[in-house]
Amino acid sequence: MFVQILISIFAGILCGIFTGLIPGIHVNLVAAGITAFSFQLSAFGFSPIILSCFIISLALTHSFLDSIPSIYLGAPDESQAVSALPAHKLFLEGLGHRAFMYTLVGSLFALMLTLLMFPFGVKFLQPMQDLIYPYVGKVLLVIIILLIVKSGKYFLNSILFLASAGLGFIVFALPNQEQILLPLLSGLFGLSTLIISLEGNETVKEQKIEKDIPLTFSDLEKTVPRATLVGILASFLPGFGSSHGAIVATSTMKDPEPKHYLLLTGGINTVNFAFSIMTLFILGKARNGAILAVGGILGEQNSAFSISTVLIFVSVLLIAGSTATFLGIFLSKKFALLISKINYKKLILSIIYFVTFVVLLLSGFQGILILITSTALGLLANLYKGQKNMLLGCLILPVITYLW
Repeated sequence: MFVQILISIFAGILCGIFTGLIPGIHVNLVAAGITAFSFQLSAFGFSPIILSCFIISLALTHSFLDSIPSIYLGAPDESQAVSALPAHKLFLEGLGHRAFMYTLVGSLFALMLTLLMFPFGVKFLQPMQDLIYPYVGKVLLVIIILLIVKSGKYFLNSILFLASAGLGFIVFALPNQEQILLPLLSGLFGLSTLIISLEGNETVKEQKIEKDIPLTFSDLEKTVPRATLVGILASFLPGFGSSHGAIVATSTMKDPEPKHYLLLTGGINTVNFAFSIMTLFILGKARNGAILAVGGILGEQNSAFSISTVLIFVSVLLIAGSTATFLGIFLSKKFALLISKINYKKLILSIIYFVTFVVLLLSGFQGILILITSTALGLLANLYKGQKNMLLGCLILPVITYLW
């Protein structure tokens, strides 16, 4: 069993590299496929624990690496939406590797703090959910109002927030939703930024590979506990995702720098997934697609979700997290060296075509309409210099109405 678990972990890491680096290929797609064929796979000797270890290592590796396409290619997913603009700004300054290292450090330190909090989760998770759940919608509304007031451009940012919220309500009400967040967020934060980038030079600035990243203990002290706390909240509160957590966390900081956004989003994304193991164990619920698949596999195979199972999963997190850290550094350096040697405008156009093709493949013509509309709204935010995090109204206001 030990050897089989190790093989499943490293197979999951390899798949996590693929899903993390290719825009539009989400962990949930692979996890859903594994769940659908779990019974057939069991006939070939793949036990529920083996399949679960594969999914967990896949999803954790993905959470460590998915900022690479967001930074170097301008193609963020939901968890990276808030950090897309600070990351792209650093990338255009030749500091793409630095931007990635911030997200990687955030992921690694937040994961370690989260694992230390697992024992507390056994005792306090259920009471915490009962205490916090009734107020989440109200807290989000207050935070959004404060962010709009703090921005200075009250009217513009209010319009952006409400317009994106309206788009979100329409999108979530559509029939036959398939990977609906892909066209919505790719347009608002991805393609809109890429189209603006087409006005720049044929090549990007040469990317620096720095030996020492400007990062202090104070930066970690400001971000890692916040990332861990809101990531835990995102792991068990319905509708409260990583992007909402990033908005909440940054709103509690005074004058956050770009590196703080990146540390936070890297940490929140990882914590949201890792602590979902505890929410499944304690609450019997999962708000994360990959952990939902793990729960389905364990349930379908009548396997007891015991303390020993949790300890195995914690070991998987440690092995996958440490491996993904070294892989991330290596892959980011490769991207940094290659990206400045190619025609950037051609690369941008190829990414736009690729994302459009993936949207058409996964979401159909309905997804293309959403992509066009959301891209137009993202372009307006860029052209009028509004705060692009206001475009997360497409997720936040529907959640507020759901939780109110």
